[in-house]
Amino acid sequence: HVSNELRASVMELDASKAIKNAKLLKASGFVFGIVLVGFLTNAITHLGLAIISITGSAILILVTEQHPEHIFKKIEWETIFFFGGLFVLVDGVEKLGIMQELAKIILNVTSGDKELTSQFILLLSAGLTPILGAVPFALSFVKVIQQLIPNFTGDVNSFWWALSFGACLGGNMTLLGSACNIVGASIAKKSGIDISFNRFLKYRVLVSGRNFSG
Repeated sequence: HVSNELRASVMELDASKAIKNAKLLKASGFVFGIVLVGFLTNAITHLGLAIISITGSAILILVTEQHPEHIFKKIEWETIFFFGGLFVLVDGVEKLGIMQELAKIILNVTSGDKELTSQFILLLSAGLTPILGAVPFALSFVKVIQQLIPNFTGDVNSFWWALSFGACLGGNMTLLGSACNIVGASIAKKSGIDISFNRFLKYRVLVSGRNFSG
């Protein structure tokens, strides 16, 4: 329910006016398409996601003929440094052998029961992802599952499904759980809307709880 003035202002919006440079939009879409193809074929080319991303960015800078300083001002540096530090932290935890120890703990707690192990992975993923972030946690926990698989016989796909579902569920609980959450909150803040950690958590716990119970 909104005021008539606000409703009228929304109805008067013209989507075409939002595109200030149609030529730049087409060029950006073309470069984005090339980068996307590079991501999808990375398993074959082995170029590396970082190289593909940076190359696409460099090409776009050349195409747009804009000064890098102008572009750098619009980059979400807070998000980049946050996740850069988070990936370093997670990799450090892995190098310390904590993931191997975690695999042993899971085996001891579940006593080698496959169904119980899947449930444990699900709850652990949903609990730690809001703190560590979905992508860093999933990349690290893959090593844990690889340590667990030799101890079981038969189909162990439920382990991967439990990790996927738990990481996706937990990643939406906090601002830190997903890169999309942080980027969205950062963009909202620039527009004058401050989405605090506690406010985000309050609503997301309710929604995630309903999804989980459903």
